[in-house]
Amino acid sequence: GFIGEGSSGTVLYSYATGNVSSDTGGDGSGTGGFIGRNTDGTTISESYATGNVEGYTRVGGFAGANGGNIENAYARGSATGHDNVGGFAGRCGSDISNSYSTGAVTGHSNFGGFLGTSQGCTVSGSYWDSETSGLETSAAGEAKTSEELKTQSTFTDWNFTTIWALNQNANDGYPSLMRLSEDGDSDNVPNSAEENGPNYGDANNDGVSDKHQENVTALANATNGKYIALETSCGAGTSNKEVSVSLENSSNKDAAYDYSEGLVGFKAKC
Repeated sequence: GFIGEGSSGTVLYSYATGNVSSDTGGDGSGTGGFIGRNTDGTTISESYATGNVEGYTRVGGFAGANGGNIENAYARGSATGHDNVGGFAGRCGSDISNSYSTGAVTGHSNFGGFLGTSQGCTVSGSYWDSETSGLETSAAGEAKTSEELKTQSTFTDWNFTTIWALNQNANDGYPSLMRLSEDGDSDNVPNSAEENGPNYGDANNDGVSDKHQENVTALANATNGKYIALETSCGAGTSNKEVSVSLENSSNKDAAYDYSEGLVGFKAKC
């Protein structure tokens, strides 16, 4: 997928979309949508895989075999193998946190919706789709319905401020990673546009990039090319939706005022 074997270091903000297949089955093998074998000393964070994976043993939608640390990651592809097969990881002996998988899982022995086999693996805040995977059981992780995995309240202790975003029009409604999304905060304004906004992409000067804040939006006014910034606040979880700037409609023009700079349209979710 992305890495064959990782033995040290940290991998951030990466993804793999291609299908992966292997017919090897030795003790050290592993076939995964993102990494085949993640050994002790390697940390993978804020990354994902969407390809279908097929192998013999230690087959996973994200990792074939995990001996390192994986956090804030997801797998959307199917996993097919003989044994040690999981929607996210085939076999794990280390840590996985705040991750999920949705792909169909097919195996002969030791297979599960999220994890095929656990050898002392610590899995926390991680889930699999019991409907799309076709499985209600797993060596670790929590089973959720498709609807539950598209609902933010399901993901206790996940960071939906700077890491994760939930948009029904992106990633089939499942959580996506802000840094790897074209519209990380789901406000209808691309990351690239907000990056070029006032104050180097931090229009409200709070130290957090606008593209990572759901309640702050910076965008260019199409009528004059100047940037505008919109910040809303109506309690915890406030987010801007469908933000746009357009000229006043001539058929419904306000006779008392001239909105020559255009009108800002948006919805605020509280």
